[in-house]
Amino acid sequence: MMLSRFPLLIYAFLLYFFPCTIASAVEVDDFTVSGGLVTGSNIIHVTSLDDDGPGTLREALEKDGPKIIVFEESGTILLKSDLIITHDKTTIAGETAPSPGIIIHNGSLHIRASDIVVSHVAIYPGSSNDPQIAENRDGISIYGSPSKNIQRNNILLHNVSVGWAVDENIGIQGLTDHIKIVRSLIAQPLVTGGHPKGSHSMNILLGGTVKRVIIVGSVLAGAEYRSPRLLTGNRVSFINNVIVGPGLRATHLDTSQTVLQPGAIDLIGNVYFPTAATKCNSYAIDIDSQFLKATPATTVHLDDNAVLESCKTDCLKLTNATMNLLAEEPVTQFGWKVISSKNVTEGVYPYVGSHPAQRNPIDAKVIRSIEDCSISLMQEMRDTGGYSSLKSIPTNDDVPISEKLTSPEDVDTMKAWLLMLHKRVTHGADFIY
Repeated sequence: MMLSRFPLLIYAFLLYFFPCTIASAVEVDDFTVSGGLVTGSNIIHVTSLDDDGPGTLREALEKDGPKIIVFEESGTILLKSDLIITHDKTTIAGETAPSPGIIIHNGSLHIRASDIVVSHVAIYPGSSNDPQIAENRDGISIYGSPSKNIQRNNILLHNVSVGWAVDENIGIQGLTDHIKIVRSLIAQPLVTGGHPKGSHSMNILLGGTVKRVIIVGSVLAGAEYRSPRLLTGNRVSFINNVIVGPGLRATHLDTSQTVLQPGAIDLIGNVYFPTAATKCNSYAIDIDSQFLKATPATTVHLDDNAVLESCKTDCLKLTNATMNLLAEEPVTQFGWKVISSKNVTEGVYPYVGSHPAQRNPIDAKVIRSIEDCSISLMQEMRDTGGYSSLKSIPTNDDVPISEKLTSPEDVDTMKAWLLMLHKRVTHGADFIY
């Protein structure tokens, strides 16, 4: 397509004289994540639920090159140490495991690479008596090293279930950009799981150097803090999420000690359910007094968020925001059809978590406790009922391309097959790359 030089000259003029405005508008664009769905990607089959050795998930993650990891059976993986993704263009396709899928216990998943898709797995790490392990035991950790100038980009967590973490259920820190969390169940981090700082119970944390993050259609439940915690300089779309049973503070917009970049945050169509676990007279959306005054500025837009009192009345206030300091229109772009807050629960509950059409016992218990308002903070490991031992069920599905994607047509075939499996385990929901 030929472009006129005149609009480009105008753009260059604006970029020169108003760099922050133009940069913000460009950087908050929507994005897609392909993971291992690329030509040249290897298909790696997980045939063992052991911690390591031939056919294991750990061995699959250690293989070089782009890859799609598929599961030949469902069941529980009991880790001896954390799993680490270090190779770019990797997809963990948990939808390929027969329902109720894969549960990972006794360790975290660390993402230290770019172009990553993790879908349809449940990660419930549990406590540790080792303070060095416990201090960093997130459910999922995404990190790019500032000291080494290593950035991690384009990471998608789709239909994951995460809970029982000692630090955060999901921690996104360091030099990270373009992260999506879609239709996920993030619930009940441990209050006393062995963290050296003492009581914790945190759901989702974004660090101050984190840039673009989209969190949509998810449930965040039973956490004392950080559902999520966002900082000045983040660029976040937090849309159509259900937050149930927050303790002392639900969604927290906090001010960084040093603000490194302009930010933009949309909080749209989210609903908050206080329960017996909720400290009354707190705010569902708590904005630090200096947040909207910090420079470079982080622009915030709130729309159609609501506190619903079906579990507990006269307890949680919506926000302490200074309304005249907020943006009147959305400040980010996102590929998500916004649901009215009055319809959010029925538009979210049936589709969240690793295998929502046939949930694993832990996910099912969390959803039941949300629906009957009994969701609570998970105090310690013994309150969880212990690690779940799923029966191993072999798959009956044949992978259409069993070894390598050698052409764009192979990529399309594999993408269509994974979408079919995704729809089967999610009551027909779309997959949002």
